[in-house]
Amino acid sequence: ECGYVQGMGCLVAFLLQYFSEEDTFYAMLALFRDERYSMRRLFADIKLEKLFIRFGQFDWILNRMYPKIAKKLNKFNIQSYLYAQNWLQTIFVHPYVLENDEMIAHLWDVFLSEGYIAVYLGGLGLLKAKRDRILEANARSENLTISQERLLTSDFIVEFLKVRLT
Repeated sequence: ECGYVQGMGCLVAFLLQYFSEEDTFYAMLALFRDERYSMRRLFADIKLEKLFIRFGQFDWILNRMYPKIAKKLNKFNIQSYLYAQNWLQTIFVHPYVLENDEMIAHLWDVFLSEGYIAVYLGGLGLLKAKRDRILEANARSENLTISQERLLTSDFIVEFLKVRLT
């Protein structure tokens, strides 16, 4: 039903750091078949409708949790589809940055335990860690650059662990 799709290789490469080839294959099957992870929906959907639903969900959560950040991004017409595709589709493993490994592995621990909700928490934690810079930015390009930075800071994991949706 789903062959190779862009972004899938990043997931496989990340998993191969921790599992054998065979175990990585079965891990990918689980990620695609288990509703907690819902990865098949993101990759097998030719029109990317499911991914855009995820963007809408993330924007909605961001507006509720961090309205100042959301307002600032909205001021420059910046929706999550402009900066969050790699978060929502490859669970923060693309683009690969060696210095991010430990933090991404921690996020993946939560993702594998709790399901896709961890991706939203990761995105919220990342934006919260960049809050001051986002709010101080005076241009659309500046906010896009901040929100798309590849290197995660230690503030990311602190904020990620603080985020609660309930």
